Amino acid sequence: MINFLIKEILKKNHKLRDKYKDQECYILGNGASIKNYNLNLLKDKNVIICNWMSLHKDIINLKNIIAYIECTPFWFFPYFRHPYTKKLRPSFHKKLFLENYSKLNCPLFTSVSSFFFLNKSTTFFLHDFGNKDLNFKNFDICNKFSLLGGASYTMLAIAKYLGFKKINL
Repeated sequence: MINFLIKEILKKNHKLRDKYKDQECYILGNGASIKNYNLNLLKDKNVIICNWMSLHKDIINLKNIIAYIECTPFWFFPYFRHPYTKKLRPSFHKKLFLENYSKLNCPLFTSVSSFFFLNKSTTFFLHDFGNKDLNFKNFDICNKFSLLGGASYTMLAIAKYLGFKKINL
């Protein structure tokens, strides 16, 4: 029953297939190594970003953010389990992320576990249905999407699904 409901949620992703066929995009990580990079050089390029990239000082200048990836399961849940104390605590993740993300005009791709905590009109959900085996030939974000093991895999797969011919890292 649950899988049926999830499949219904994922049907929305079909409309994205090959949306950017034969175009070029840039995939940006979000580590400390790029915090001082001038992103204005990419302001008119198709860009896919992830995680905390919304905190970068130049992010607001990017005009063509095609996808924002935050694939951590339960990331937008109101509570999180502290890694050391193992106690549930109110989550600061959602508020901080959404404050910065709201300044951007781009779709969000995230785990279906966040379905009840986000705006459905601007969010596309992903799920692996228990399939954790990385399959680099399966870019179908409407079914068993096994490339949720990290933002890099997810960004590459989504770029491929969207039809980009040239993907720059």
